[in-house]
Amino acid sequence: MKANVLLCILILMLFSCVNQNPTRNTTREPLPYPHTVNIDQAIEKTGTIKLSEIADSIKYLVLSKDKKVLTKRFLYLEMTDNDIFIQIGSLIHRFDNKGTFLNTIGQIGRGPEEYLNGSMFSINPSSNSIYVYRNFLKDFISYDFSGKFLKSLPFRFNHDIGSFISLSDTALFIYPVYFGIVPDDMFLCGIFNLDGEKIQTIKHPAQKIPTDFNPSKFIVGGPWANHTFFNNELIAICDLDTIHKTSKSSLYNAFIFNWGNLLRPKTYEEKYYIGGRPENAIANPRKLFETTTKAFILINDQFDYQLIEFDKRNSSSRSMVLQDPNNLGFINDLDNGSNFYPELTNRKGNIWIKATEAIDFINLHNSLSNKDFDANLKSFLSELQIDDNTVLELVYLKQ
Repeated sequence: MKANVLLCILILMLFSCVNQNPTRNTTREPLPYPHTVNIDQAIEKTGTIKLSEIADSIKYLVLSKDKKVLTKRFLYLEMTDNDIFIQIGSLIHRFDNKGTFLNTIGQIGRGPEEYLNGSMFSINPSSNSIYVYRNFLKDFISYDFSGKFLKSLPFRFNHDIGSFISLSDTALFIYPVYFGIVPDDMFLCGIFNLDGEKIQTIKHPAQKIPTDFNPSKFIVGGPWANHTFFNNELIAICDLDTIHKTSKSSLYNAFIFNWGNLLRPKTYEEKYYIGGRPENAIANPRKLFETTTKAFILINDQFDYQLIEFDKRNSSSRSMVLQDPNNLGFINDLDNGSNFYPELTNRKGNIWIKATEAIDFINLHNSLSNKDFDANLKSFLSELQIDDNTVLELVYLKQ
């Protein structure tokens, strides 16, 4: 009898221990937003992060190999299923998905169907049209993909626009910029309809201005466009510690950074004054890149770069220290080429994009100690010339 009682107690204790320590990796589905990313914990858990863990192929192409246009040092790129659009100087150019030049979009000028230097563009994913914000004129016009002028937009806005992204036929995502004047309705970023009416904004955290405020030292306005895409939703870093995403015509918190005891700007001056960031403090996070199950950001202090990996299924995180500032990114075990860290994505977020000048691409691969490249990369390098146009590196994520 006593033996049976003892046996029952032992079984109960065993199940109790199991229930108190549930495994966190049993689910394959991501946890709901928002996710909290513990950066300090990620830094403590280091390892190797390989490109093959998230991607299954990499492709290289040269924009306008025949040099019908020169593409060096272009300003901005957007990619659809069939086309690539880039801005060279200020003129917008269209290429097919093999890099062949197709046509320009509009022309430079002050006419009603033209745009000036410093203008910006974004693809309207709903109608396959192009919106252009005209610098100095401060209005929007649109073109079709062939470059034909379509119409002027009725958008009217009280602030200067730093950059914008078209979300649909009815909404734009705006990053404002402020010059010298700090308005009461100052915001970091937000969604507006095509008439310029506010749908939703993220308030600028610098709302309670101290009495000794010095405008000449203030970092004015919102950030420049530090956005990517995943599943056709915009991913934007609008403030220092939160990643926001768009769902149709609304903004929601997607990722929140917890820095722990890591050195970060804390006071008003450290956050918002030019040169106010403490020495050795970690810089503001760069663009966030998301996959079905994970998210990645690149951070750095005065000395080191680290790639942070966050698992959306169980909130675990880890990091990889990047030793060579000229070769940052995931270990490229797909073709053994240079490391890869993206600059942009397509709207679906399943293609990650990096642009490199041909001479830099050649020199970087010549400098690698391991040149055991696969056949496709060897063939591409053998045909690439130092005076070729820009090389696009396209990484295709696993489905």
